Amino acid sequence: MAGIGFELRKILKKNKISSLFEAYGYAAILSAGGWVISILAIILVGLINISIYGNSADIIKFQVSVTYLISLSLILSGFHQLVFTRFVADRIYEGKEEEIVPNFFGILTLNTALSLLFSIIYIYLFLKDVKNIYFVTTFLFSLILLSNLWIINILAISVKKYRYVVLSYFFSYLLIIVFSYFIGYFGLAYLLISFFLGNLILFILLLYLILKNYQFFEVLSFDFIKAYKQYFPLALAGFFFNLGIWADEYIFWYSPLTGEDIIGKIRSSVVYDLPLFLAYLSIIPGMAVFFLRLEADFAEYYEKYFKGVVEGATLETLVRFKEQMIDIVRISIKEAIVLQGIFNIILYITAPLIFSIFNLPSAAIPLFYIDMIATQLQLLVMNILAILFYLDRRYETLIITIIMAVFNIILPIITIILGPYYYGYGTALAMLIASTIGLIYLDKVMRRLEYETFMLQR
Repeated sequence: MAGIGFELRKILKKNKISSLFEAYGYAAILSAGGWVISILAIILVGLINISIYGNSADIIKFQVSVTYLISLSLILSGFHQLVFTRFVADRIYEGKEEEIVPNFFGILTLNTALSLLFSIIYIYLFLKDVKNIYFVTTFLFSLILLSNLWIINILAISVKKYRYVVLSYFFSYLLIIVFSYFIGYFGLAYLLISFFLGNLILFILLLYLILKNYQFFEVLSFDFIKAYKQYFPLALAGFFFNLGIWADEYIFWYSPLTGEDIIGKIRSSVVYDLPLFLAYLSIIPGMAVFFLRLEADFAEYYEKYFKGVVEGATLETLVRFKEQMIDIVRISIKEAIVLQGIFNIILYITAPLIFSIFNLPSAAIPLFYIDMIATQLQLLVMNILAILFYLDRRYETLIITIIMAVFNIILPIITIILGPYYYGYGTALAMLIASTIGLIYLDKVMRRLEYETFMLQR
């Protein structure tokens, strides 16, 4: 995310109401990531196709398939995302940007090979009884494509052409909706082909941006593999973070009490999925606020602190920069909680009306309320992790993500045993535990920052 703060500050300095909305808009898109936008697009595809063609059975299978594609690709590529982010940041800092593109193609090659192997095994285990060869083939290629898309997204953002990235996302997901409108009538495989084509166009657009802006003198390099030795805790943290986000859903999908077969051995949980996905969409405002504070304010004082350390600033100066960082952390968490809290209250009041408008079962509303709390706590965990990543606290982030994943496996199992009344509480409690431990670590790290900067360096 290097450089985003500078661009966001430039937008805010225009001192216009429109610039404020522009900055929050960029922050929302860049922080929410492709997974939230994908959920929104897939919901629209379902609503449009059901209203026109009335083929709800294929739409449900399509939405479940896409959910699996997104979750599996995020978990699968989670091992690479943070390490490659750090590798790119290091090359930019060293002024060796010509090494980025060859290693980008290197990590795409490695990730494609691993994704292909995983996809073949997954299809053999879960989709071997599905006779629709077009669906199975598209599922395989979509899983590989999405696994690489999360990685190319990292590098595209580093180019700092944010307007281009945002428009690429909107254009590509709009195409998915358009494609599904014209060919969705032919059934499930064609709906999935629409999804694949839209993401393929997004991949090409982001690849064009990268190749146009990064100079390179060789095509392929695997030097990035050395970074895994130095940043292995980051690799594990990326994997456990994505596992922790999706673990409860897999628990509910494959529990005989809450899940049901959809296509092949792919399962879903009607009672659990819809409220949780809606709750995820509700945290976009909080994500945007925190992202803006982190990248526009915290990053500025972190750079001053880091520059002061390198250039030999006085201890008094460094302590002042540290205290300013602490103030921004407090303000950003407070603002995110307050804004998200206000937004959640509005959703709490209007939930019956929203469910009625979209013809959703009112029985899912109580679970939606619990899921809103769970996703807000998850947002707090994500914010804490973002600050700790900034401060290069690799082992602390690894411990937090492991706790998040382990408890979001164990506690949802317990809630399923306890009964429907307790659904959702497991994830909320898991995120509460992870965020509490995260805050303890963050407080300790910030209090000892100048001491550890000088006394614990090797």
